[in-house]
Amino acid sequence: MAGIVQPRFSEGEDGNRLMAETAALLESKWALDETQQGLEKTFNFPTYAKALDFILLIGVGTKLYNHHPDLRNSYKSVFYHWTTHKPRGLSSKDIHMAQLCDDKANLLGHSTGSETLQKSPTSVA
Repeated sequence: MAGIVQPRFSEGEDGNRLMAETAALLESKWALDETQQGLEKTFNFPTYAKALDFILLIGVGTKLYNHHPDLRNSYKSVFYHWTTHKPRGLSSKDIHMAQLCDDKANLLGHSTGSETLQKSPTSVA
């Protein structure tokens, strides 16, 4: 189907299995990055403390799973970008970590409104 952007999975990954999991994440407001090799989402929280708790919870997961994100925090907003560098592309690690982000954000009560429209928190000068 024309116009549908397909993810570019890492070499050695099962694209058929990952496609279903990626589709579920896209339904939950994740977006493919401009290269289609990563997932990104901004989460908004009611307080700075909740945003910081979220960062720390995901930080523990990154250590356990040995996979790190591109992360940006601006007051109550937290932006995550997951991609795999070797081999390059979207991997099962990225999908697992995006799912972990959704689980922990829901636990902490992130808002589900306009945060899905922005790619990353606005920088403060």
